[in-house]
Amino acid sequence: MTYINQSIIKKEVKNLPSSPGVYVFKNSLNKTLYVGKALNLKSRVSSYFKLKSELLPKTYYMVSKIAKIDFIEVESEIEALLLESDLIKRFKPLYNVSLKDDKHYLYIEFFSEIRLNKKFNSIRFSRKTDNKESKYLGPFPEGNLAKQTIRMFRKAFPYADCSKAKFNRHKNLKRPCLFKNLELCPAPCTKQNLFKENNNNIQNIFSVLNLKKGKFLSTLKKEMQNLSNNKEYEKAARIRDIISKIKYLTQSFRLANEYVLSPNLKRDIEVSGLKNLDKILTTNLSNVNNPRIEFVDVSNIAGKNATASLIVFIGANAKKDQYKRFKIKTKDTPDDFKMIGEVLTRRFKNNWQLPNLLVIDGGKGQVSVAKKILENLNLSIPIIGLAKKREVIVTADFKEIKIPKDNPGLKILIRGRDEAHRFALNYHRNLRKRDLLDMLK
Repeated sequence: MTYINQSIIKKEVKNLPSSPGVYVFKNSLNKTLYVGKALNLKSRVSSYFKLKSELLPKTYYMVSKIAKIDFIEVESEIEALLLESDLIKRFKPLYNVSLKDDKHYLYIEFFSEIRLNKKFNSIRFSRKTDNKESKYLGPFPEGNLAKQTIRMFRKAFPYADCSKAKFNRHKNLKRPCLFKNLELCPAPCTKQNLFKENNNNIQNIFSVLNLKKGKFLSTLKKEMQNLSNNKEYEKAARIRDIISKIKYLTQSFRLANEYVLSPNLKRDIEVSGLKNLDKILTTNLSNVNNPRIEFVDVSNIAGKNATASLIVFIGANAKKDQYKRFKIKTKDTPDDFKMIGEVLTRRFKNNWQLPNLLVIDGGKGQVSVAKKILENLNLSIPIIGLAKKREVIVTADFKEIKIPKDNPGLKILIRGRDEAHRFALNYHRNLRKRDLLDMLK
């Protein structure tokens, strides 16, 4: 946690890290003025120090009082949100409008009732957990997180959340409401046989958010593959997006109190992670100044609009201004091996800084292709694969290393691999949208 004097505050803001975290503005009496979260601390805090004309009067007045800025780096957006909520509760900052009251945290309540003599499942939000027949998930320190989570999952698993009065009204009208047209509700009010679909979707949401996701994700992946085999590529892409969102929403995270007790926890974790990688992979990352780790991922559905990404970590931190994306040129059918070969060939023909470690999304086959590319280019770079299914590390001599998922070194690799997947997926999605727009012209 760093303290910044008002006289040099703008210069010090430029030295803030470009990582997720929480910032705390304090006045000259060390009183907390404002607590905020950021995906990029440097960018977010810098936005407060604009011209007076670019800020709201209230914001400008607050900024004029800032004498110190504390910040705590965290590992993820979710951790930043939870830590922000915790600090607002602790300090009750003058300029935080939301989150500073003493209301109970919000819970997601899964409940059942009888409609048309059938069991009807649904979801609502509650600040109490006194219904013995309901199931609760939470608490969520930030109510918006709970609501955003459910809103996201409802797109994947439509369900009815209407009151009995609204339900009966549309039953009598024999037509569904707008949520059916938006594909957010299966409309059990119109057909009793849709109760089962509604209830199953509620159970799916509960299973995933209750962290019982392994078997469920496996089922989704099989469904995605079946859709792809049947050339239903848009539906397959939608399932893939759902899988990605589920992984993000159910990721493990550290509790806010861990960061409060140890403000430098993220840096300690990073150092520990690099040392762990050295031990596991017999590399020298922890002894290199700003070691460069590159992650490569390919994204395609049946080879259509196949894309790839190259993500750069400096140490354990993403370096987003060095990300690269590739549109696959040589293949229009699914072939991860050929695609990885193309991407690495194109990457290493450029005069970019060489990595201290190259991480390929995949197993022995992908590592074998990457190894041949490096040999053909006379490059000696440590290379590994990271297989998604079991999070197994595959070394350049094709040995498989299985280590606990809470290992700090493995967490760095998983975070980079997932970021590479996200970046490639976004590019792939944009290309599909562009093609769709071209078709509509």
